[in-house]
Amino acid sequence: MKATLGVLRGLAVDVSPLRSRDFRRLWLGQVITVIGTTMTLVAVPTQVFQITGRSLDVGITSMVALVPLVVFGLLGGAIADAMDRRLLLLITAGGTSVTSALLFAQALLPGGGPLWSLWLLVAVQSAFFAVNSPTRSAVIPRLLSMAQVPSANALN
Repeated sequence: MKATLGVLRGLAVDVSPLRSRDFRRLWLGQVITVIGTTMTLVAVPTQVFQITGRSLDVGITSMVALVPLVVFGLLGGAIADAMDRRLLLLITAGGTSVTSALLFAQALLPGGGPLWSLWLLVAVQSAFFAVNSPTRSAVIPRLLSMAQVPSANALN
């Protein structure tokens, strides 16, 4: 029984970093961001298909989201190292929230609004998200002891 319990403990995720108030807040913000971004990944292509009825436009939408994600994903770590990370987190999280609100507002427009503005918002949101992710990871060692960083990264 003890051996089985030891094996199960070894397989379980260490949630002890969540005892830190600052890390818990960062982690909760990340959960909300990922949920919102995932909803956008489903809603926007669906909206584009409803507006145009063309699979090609859905594919273009995916490319419009992918390009800034790749470009800013590669640059995100360097940007996080060059700027105040807390300020950068506020800017990118705020930018992601604003673009989400604008995407929602556009969805309420008659006919869904112009496709180019939808693509612009998707590209901007992808860029914000791509910079936000490495910035969150870079903040973790400042919030926790070095012994807790691997566990925090597993939760991240």
